[in-house]
Amino acid sequence: MKSFTVYYIVGQPRSGSTFVGDHIARSLNIVNAGEVWQTFRTMNLVRDGLGRGHGRWHKGDQKKVKASKISSNPFWYRVLGQHEKNPYSALVNVAASHWGGLVDCSKTDVGIDEYRALGCRVEVIHTVRAFTTWQASLTNYRHKYGLSVPRRGRLLLNYIKLNRRYRRYRNKYPYSVVPQEQLKNICDLLLFYDEIKIGNTEYMNAEMFGAPGFSGGFDSRRATTNVTRLDRILYAIIGISLTGAMNK
Repeated sequence: MKSFTVYYIVGQPRSGSTFVGDHIARSLNIVNAGEVWQTFRTMNLVRDGLGRGHGRWHKGDQKKVKASKISSNPFWYRVLGQHEKNPYSALVNVAASHWGGLVDCSKTDVGIDEYRALGCRVEVIHTVRAFTTWQASLTNYRHKYGLSVPRRGRLLLNYIKLNRRYRRYRNKYPYSVVPQEQLKNICDLLLFYDEIKIGNTEYMNAEMFGAPGFSGGFDSRRATTNVTRLDRILYAIIGISLTGAMNK
């Protein structure tokens, strides 16, 4: 297979991953495949070992509705027709027939090794948000859709655990970190803009979960800029600094 790059977004929900993923796809004129793990999960193409059984689309009629939308999407229809035993291989084969790369916004890192095993070059982009505003945003989101809200202590431990885990990728792969508070400087925060030229392809949005049909530029007025003392301590614990434009 010719050289193929996957821009893989890791981070927690409500951390800016939807905007960052779509921004990369638009800037490089490649396909935004969206939350690939969640798409495969809904189509029963991957084993669900994450223990996340309370999402909006996990079971019942909602899952059937989402599966129907995925099946009727032209891009995913082609992928599903080739999936055989390895859906990631099918996804890469379909994408590589037209693009030199794709964006995967799964947020969980379970797909990184799958792409590497297929010979893909993987760029890890870690989106993160100060704990105080992340907790408030996540709580509002879960209330909106009638989902249970974990207690603050559990959210705090999860925040530290996952972000420290994702931060370790800076020592393994090409890696960029994008704090939500610095989204207005996104072009300075991403490593590869001066290095990667995909070619004469066209952007396509095949996102099925985060924000299907998402469009529009970043509005700095919507970004969180308030960072409390606790937030700064937690950023230090997970190894992220807000003092400079570049956070590698």
